[in-house]
Amino acid sequence: MRLRYVLMVGFLLGALASGAQAGNNRGLQTQMLDPATATPLQRQWLEAAEAKGGVDLEVLTVFLGNTGDPDTTDVIDDPVLDGAYFLYMVYRVETTYQVTHRVRLFIDGGLFDEGDFSNNSGTFVVWTGSTWTATAGDHEYTGVVDALGQIAESDENNNALSLFFTVEESGGICQTDKNAPWNKGDTPGPIDPDEYENDDTRQRASTITVGEVHDVFTKIHLDFPQLHNFHDNGDLDWVKFHVVLDDDENMPVHRIRAQDPDFRADVVMEMFDAAGNPVTNFGVDGVVDDAGPGEEEEVEWTPVESATYYMCSRQADPAVSGSGTEYKTVVALFAAGDAGQIMGLVRDASTGDPIDQALLQTDPGSSYRWSTVDGSYALINLTEDAYDVVIDAIGYEQQDFNSIPVNPGEATPLDVFLTPSQKTAYAITQAASGSWYDTTHNGEGWLLEVLTLPTAGKNGEKGTPGIAVAYWFTYPSVESLAKGVVASQAWFVGVGEIVGDTIHFKNATNPEGGRFGAGFNPAQVQQPIWGDFMFRFDSCDTGTMSYVASPAWGTGALNLERITQVAGLSCAARARNSKVTEITAGISGSWFDPSHTGEGWLIEVLSEDLALVYWFSYDTNGNPAWWVGVGTIDGKSITVGAAALFSGGVFGPDFNPNTVSDSPWGQMVFTFSSCNQGTMSYQSSIGEYGNGALSLQRITSVAGANCN
Repeated sequence: MRLRYVLMVGFLLGALASGAQAGNNRGLQTQMLDPATATPLQRQWLEAAEAKGGVDLEVLTVFLGNTGDPDTTDVIDDPVLDGAYFLYMVYRVETTYQVTHRVRLFIDGGLFDEGDFSNNSGTFVVWTGSTWTATAGDHEYTGVVDALGQIAESDENNNALSLFFTVEESGGICQTDKNAPWNKGDTPGPIDPDEYENDDTRQRASTITVGEVHDVFTKIHLDFPQLHNFHDNGDLDWVKFHVVLDDDENMPVHRIRAQDPDFRADVVMEMFDAAGNPVTNFGVDGVVDDAGPGEEEEVEWTPVESATYYMCSRQADPAVSGSGTEYKTVVALFAAGDAGQIMGLVRDASTGDPIDQALLQTDPGSSYRWSTVDGSYALINLTEDAYDVVIDAIGYEQQDFNSIPVNPGEATPLDVFLTPSQKTAYAITQAASGSWYDTTHNGEGWLLEVLTLPTAGKNGEKGTPGIAVAYWFTYPSVESLAKGVVASQAWFVGVGEIVGDTIHFKNATNPEGGRFGAGFNPAQVQQPIWGDFMFRFDSCDTGTMSYVASPAWGTGALNLERITQVAGLSCAARARNSKVTEITAGISGSWFDPSHTGEGWLIEVLSEDLALVYWFSYDTNGNPAWWVGVGTIDGKSITVGAAALFSGGVFGPDFNPNTVSDSPWGQMVFTFSSCNQGTMSYQSSIGEYGNGALSLQRITSVAGANCN
C-alpha cells in the first residue's frame, strides 16, 4: 500500500518524464505478437513482464520487428529511420502507476546493439526509455532501437525473440527493484537473503562503515566488510556512505572492493550521487566491471566533493543467483599510519536494541558517519586531539560527549545509549492535515496531508501504518550559500508512515533543476535524497519535529504549532462539513499538470469561501522556488489575487525571521471540472514568470475530506 502512495506523488518524489508516448507505428508494416500464439520463449518474456507489474498492470502484446536495412546506425527514436528494429507494445494499467519502458536485448553470437556497446557473445544491452505516470486504461508504446547486424535469435521474419520488457519504479540498471530472470537454464540451489535486504533501491540503501587503508603496498586495512549475496535473479545491493575532507581539508582517496567473491559472483559496482546521477569519475563512467566470476573487483577513487554517495552492486548476468554468489563490500579511505579512531555501538537505552542510521559528528568536524544495522560505527582518520561527539537519531534524544581523547594509531571505544523521545498518549487523526510552523521560525513551515490512518491488526497480527505526505517550505542552508548557490528558497517533500503519535518521513527529497514556464522540461528535474524527519504530536494543535540530513543541512529539532486546518476536519468533531458550495473541502490535496511532472500545487480548503494555495516550482535558472496565497472560492473556481514569494531566510539554527521578506508574485485562478481534474491560469507581476495556463490533475486526497 505504501508503494502505491509513493507512486501517486510522483510529481515530487520521482524525476518523472512527461506524458505518455502515444502508439504510432510510423507507417511500418508490423505483425503483432499475440501471447496466445507466441512461442514458449516469447510467452516467458511476456509473462515475466506481466508479473513485474503485479495486479496493477497487464502486458497485452510486445513486438520487435526488423524494419529494413540491418546495417542502420541512426540514433534511437529517429523519426526518419529507414531500417532498424521497431518496438511496439500495448499494456493495460488498472490503477495509476509509475512506469518505465525498458528494452533488454541479449546477444548470443549476433551483432544486435544500441549504439557502441560491445558485441561479444553472451553480453546484453539495456535501453531505458521514458518514465511517466500511466493512468488507468490501455496504452501503446513505440520506440526504435538501432541494429548493427543480423540477430542470431530471430524467427523466419527476422523478428528479434530476445526482447525483455519490465515495468519498474525507476530507470537504469541499478535503479530498479527487480530484474526478471533470463532464459539461460541456470538452476542453482537457493540461498537466504543477506541481512541487509531489502536494499534493492537507492532509497533503501544500507549504511556501510568506511574503513582505513594504512599501507598501500602491504594493504594493511581497518576493514568493516558487509557480507552480501545475490539471492534472487536481478537482486541489487545498495550501500551508502558519506565522504568528508580530512583534517587538512584534503579529499581522501577511497579504495572500494567486491572482496572474496564466491565462484558464481561476478560483481559489477556502480556509483551514484544523492540525485541518482552516475558518478562519472568512478571507474569508467560510474561503473567498475573489470573482473570475472569469482574474481575481486577493486577501484581507487577520489570523490569530487564532500557528499553522500550511493553504490549499487549487481551481478553481471542478472540471471545468475542463489548459492555461490556471496561476496563482501568494503569501502575504505587511505589514511595516515598514525590515524586514530573512535568506535563503538549505538543502542536503545530502554531495550538495548541496536540503532541503525544514527548520525555521529565530531567537533573538530572531521567526521560525519552513520551507524549500521547492528548499531556499530567508526569515526575514522582522526588526528591526535580531544573530540566532542554529537549523536542524533530520529525518534531519540540527542546525546553529546565532550573531550573524547584520540591517540595516534589507537581506537578509542565509545558505546552510546540513546534515550527514546518521550511518547504521548495522543493518536494522530485525519484532523492533523493542515499547515504548521515553529513560532520562532515565522516564514517557513510544513504542509501536512494525512492520506490514510493506521489500521489495527487482527488475530495477533501487526496492523498497517497510516500514510502521510509533508512539504517543508524553507530556504537554502548556510553551507550551500557559501558554495555559491544563488537560490533564495528551498523545499523538501516526503512520504511518511503514521504510527501512534508520530509520522516518520524517510528519504525526503529536495527537488531542483526545473525551469519555470512553457519551457519546463521534467527531465531536468533532479530529486536528491535530503534526509529524514519526524513529526510527533502531543495534541491536535501542537507537537515537535526533528530532522537528520546531510552535512549541508545538518540536524535539529523544532516545535510544531498549527496555522490552518482543512475545512470540516475539526479537532473536536473530526467530522466532514456538509456541502455548502461547489468547491468543498474534498478539493484539498496535491495537484499537478502531467506535462509538468516535478512541480505542482497543494490546495487546502479552509472554509466555504477561502482556500490556501502553495505552488512548489522553480525559478527560470533551475533553483527551487515556492509562493503562496489565500484565494476566494466562487462556484467551481479559486482565485488567488495576490500570491507572495518569500526570501531572505536561511535553513537551520541560523534562521532569523527578521530577515525574511515577501514580494508580490501575482495572480492564480484554479477552475475545477470534476473532483480530480481542472485547469489553472496565472499572471505574475515578476517578469521572468510571465503568464500562462496549465492543466490540473489530482495526486492525493486528504483523509476525511471527501469530494462530492
